Amino acid sequence: MRSPLSAPLALIAALLLLVFAIAGCGSDDETSSDTRALVTFAKSGGIAGKAYALTVDRGGGAQLTTYPSKIKKFKIGGDERDELSGVLDGFADLESSYEPDTPVADAFRYSVTYEGRTLLASDNAKLPDKLRSLIDLLDGIVDDET
Repeated sequence: MRSPLSAPLALIAALLLLVFAIAGCGSDDETSSDTRALVTFAKSGGIAGKAYALTVDRGGGAQLTTYPSKIKKFKIGGDERDELSGVLDGFADLESSYEPDTPVADAFRYSVTYEGRTLLASDNAKLPDKLRSLIDLLDGIVDDET
């Protein structure tokens, strides 16, 4: 029997593969000085089966990939980049996974990759404030662009 989390995890993995495949394609913005990925964020789940992945590079360029394969490139401002750097400070101290005691089929699932380390979390798990702040900030960037 498959776990109720199998489908969301598979969707997150597929989105991450798509993001990593596209991330190396460069930026349309010639002013971006550093296009190496700073952070990659994927979200899937919910009643509507929402799914997207966001990659923000060190120069402030960003790429949002939504299911099914719609891609939008944009730039985040300096204030947002500074805030993002602040909430990423201490990422290494977070656990690699935050799962609820009882899985919920329609919960949102998150994946955050920073400095080669990927963290997985579920919306209905007990998330530390630092992680909740990071997820809220990245979600807000996506909301601003959709």
